[in-house]
Amino acid sequence: MNRQTGIWIDSSKAIIISLDGDKENITEIDSDIENRSHHHDEGNKGTFSGNRHGSSETQFENRIHEQTNRYMDAIIDYVKKSDEL
Repeated sequence: MNRQTGIWIDSSKAIIISLDGDKENITEIDSDIENRSHHHDEGNKGTFSGNRHGSSETQFENRIHEQTNRYMDAIIDYVKKSDEL
């Protein structure tokens, strides 16, 4: 019997629907990705100069990248048991 899986995904959550024979399973995976273009740790962008703003922006982008990787890994771990996606 094939396990069929469908995914609805955005940056805040993924909704995964699995059909395994007559059984239906709906799972929601929440994301911890920060969804702000202006991070609260950056302060007033107009007051930053040179490397300080660049460093803060790079750290923020790295954090978003790591959060996205963890989110995608959680989704992949769940759906890798599917026969059809």
